Amino acid sequence: MSSRIHLAAIIVREGRLLLHRESESVSWELPGGPLLPEHEDVDAAMDAILETMGVHAPAVEEDFVETIHLAREGGLLVYNIYAPTEWTGEPTARGLLAGWFELQELAALPMEERVRSAVLAAFGLGERRDDAAEVLAALGQAVPGAGDPDTRLDARCRSIVAVGVIAALGRPAALRKQVSAALDTGASPGQLAEALGVVSTYAGQAAAEEAWPVMEAVFAERGVAMPGATP
Repeated sequence: MSSRIHLAAIIVREGRLLLHRESESVSWELPGGPLLPEHEDVDAAMDAILETMGVHAPAVEEDFVETIHLAREGGLLVYNIYAPTEWTGEPTARGLLAGWFELQELAALPMEERVRSAVLAAFGLGERRDDAAEVLAALGQAVPGAGDPDTRLDARCRSIVAVGVIAALGRPAALRKQVSAALDTGASPGQLAEALGVVSTYAGQAAAEEAWPVMEAVFAERGVAMPGATP
């Protein structure tokens, strides 16, 4: 079973959300496109896709919002959502139908429910879903001990794991948000520092050194004392 990566953008102008759809389709989608082999990384890909649409976003690497997973025939679609800020330009649809919609109109629009929920959550109008079970189901895997609290990570543990993964991937903007979220779930500064220590061991010293000042900045903003260890 294969997986594909898709990049999508939440583009808002004067309180309205831009959506696209193919002429023969009834489902509305966030504007975006696939990650292609020539793209250096997902941030560069999102920037390139926006540029082809006539949208210039100066700090797209800081605009990452969420990754969701959608089951598709023969595989899994890894759907990365960005929310460009301070963008300029005049978006073009390039052969697609386009529309600008109020957020309250989304409930009545035909669109992927998981995407709709993610958009509303990005505006604080809903909660982000834990789609681990859905991902495993799409991959044809059972969820071990589903429903048994002793076999599932709690929110704090998941947030610490996410800090390590994002740090290893070298995503400083997303890492800043995740470190703050981890603190909100009760993760301690020492636990987050240890997570970066694991990153140093398994993903390389450079990844940990890049992530460390991001974590320091979040701690400073939150008034949290730094642990004594360094990566």
